[in-house]
Amino acid sequence: MQILSDGPLDESSSIAPNGKMVIYASGLRGTLHVAATDYDVETRLAAQSGDVRNPAWSPFLIKRR
Repeated sequence: MQILSDGPLDESSSIAPNGKMVIYASGLRGTLHVAATDYDVETRLAAQSGDVRNPAWSPFLIKRR
């Protein structure tokens, strides 16, 4: 187990299909944050307006030949 965030209101995490990133809603206004699972980097994703909840990654796409 690895702690990626120390925010008391972080919720609704979603792991990227490749397992290298986690996206989650944070705070009362529901800003999105992304954290890397293999090194200590975390960033907030800027939004113009609105309130975000329940973030999710798109499905992993397989390249066809």
